Amino acid sequence: MRMGIDRKNKLTFLWLTEEENTDRIWKENVLAQAGALAEKGSRAVVFISGHKDLFPLMEGLVKHNAGMLK
Repeated sequence: MRMGIDRKNKLTFLWLTEEENTDRIWKENVLAQAGALAEKGSRAVVFISGHKDLFPLMEGLVKHNAGMLK
């Protein structure tokens, strides 16, 4: 897992490999970290490596995020 922080926008980026994503312990760890960040006023953004077509996934994410801003 790799982690990056954007303090200005209060975002923490977590990058997981496919193996980490399928591991229950890793998932629990990431969820715990996301919860701890939320308590501090930051949001976790999780990226997961994979083999799926990126465009449809990004399109869905943009639509979801647009709805969150309303």
